[in-house]
Amino acid sequence: MIHTLPTNSDAIVIQWRTIGGLSGYNDSTADLTIYADGKTTVGPRFSQGKIVESRLTPEQIQQLLSFAIDDNDFFGFDSRAVEETVNAIVEQRRATSQEGDAIAVPLGPPYIDAGTTIILIAADSKQHEVRYQGLYFAAQDFPTIEALQQLRAIELKLLRVAEEITNSPD
Repeated sequence: MIHTLPTNSDAIVIQWRTIGGLSGYNDSTADLTIYADGKTTVGPRFSQGKIVESRLTPEQIQQLLSFAIDDNDFFGFDSRAVEETVNAIVEQRRATSQEGDAIAVPLGPPYIDAGTTIILIAADSKQHEVRYQGLYFAAQDFPTIEALQQLRAIELKLLRVAEEITNSPD
């Protein structure tokens, strides 16, 4: 499926950032920003303290949108529903443990030391922003929650794009 982009060439189509946590990185600059005209910036967290600019082709943007929207249902991600499922699983783990049994207790939520992942996508006349605190840990702690696995897959794909740009010889 071909996804429609915002008509303004300076409009953000995809943006990924991580804020907070104990990483020691406190710059609020986005880790990756992709604009409708293909201009792409990688923030200083992944480019040795500087902002790196590049350009993605329309095909590359469409591939990313297809991965996020079609393959991983980004526009359908519902933070509240995910939180309810996480809470239900945590309660089930508590309820099924016997006195004296050792149970695997997840680190959270909330994951006090973890940052908050923020992903924004604007396409098809929609804009959706997802904020999830401790995504890396939550995806490990709750492998059966498909929406968490999908959001983590999107984050990893965006990380690969940022790394490819910063490691490019251009």
